[in-house]
Amino acid sequence: MIIKIYRKVSWLSLDIIVGANLFLAFLGKHYQIDISLNVFIALSMAIWLIYTVDHLVDAMLGKRLTPRRKFHRKHSRLLVMLSGIALMGGLVNITFLPIEIIKTGSVLGSICILYLMTVYFFRKLWFKEVLVAMGYSVGLFLAPIVLIGKVQWIDMILILQLCGLALANLLIFSHFEREEDQAEGFGSLALKIQSDIQIIITTLLLLIALSNIIMALYLPFSFLNIQIIYLLMAAVLLFITSFPSFFIVRERFRVVGDAIFFLPVFFLF
Repeated sequence: MIIKIYRKVSWLSLDIIVGANLFLAFLGKHYQIDISLNVFIALSMAIWLIYTVDHLVDAMLGKRLTPRRKFHRKHSRLLVMLSGIALMGGLVNITFLPIEIIKTGSVLGSICILYLMTVYFFRKLWFKEVLVAMGYSVGLFLAPIVLIGKVQWIDMILILQLCGLALANLLIFSHFEREEDQAEGFGSLALKIQSDIQIIITTLLLLIALSNIIMALYLPFSFLNIQIIYLLMAAVLLFITSFPSFFIVRERFRVVGDAIFFLPVFFLF
């Protein structure tokens, strides 16, 4: 019963929203800034809209659908209506955000809209994992960096590390779903380089883990927690790739893979 409920929560991308908000709250603590409730609302609305529209497009264009895509096709009318409500609510919420976040966020929002249009018109787009990973990582760091008013080299490294983890996570998902994507005619980086994808994922995660250790040793103590979080995230993803036969059952890879973004909760208190 619990697993069934969580699967629907996952299909609705609600777990991704929770993980993103926990990570944003952690970044607020890391940078020692107060992030208003409206920023969390804006992040939640943006993530839910992007992921839901993306899933609806997949469900509309696909034929042999995965359970998640079947769910979105079955409830497409309701989800479209909820997306409209979320969009209107998000537009109202924007008026309560700092002008600096509105300016920078509008650029990122435009890029996300361009991504959704590209996915719709080019089903075989093979580098979408890279685009999603970049958008997710920049989106999480956007508000904290704008609020502190400056970007340092260390911030860029932290964003790149998170981008690498998000990319590895998405590549693992695509790797497990490669047969469905191929049958549907969808493109992905995992399909493009399927013969070497396992090596690429493992190498990427090991490089990230190595960078976490090096950064933890040489950076000020205040950066230790975020490097520990990144290291734990990389370790969990490596564990998933090491036991594919276990994690492919009932989409365990997706449940555990999305749950890695809950790890910052242990450093919030």
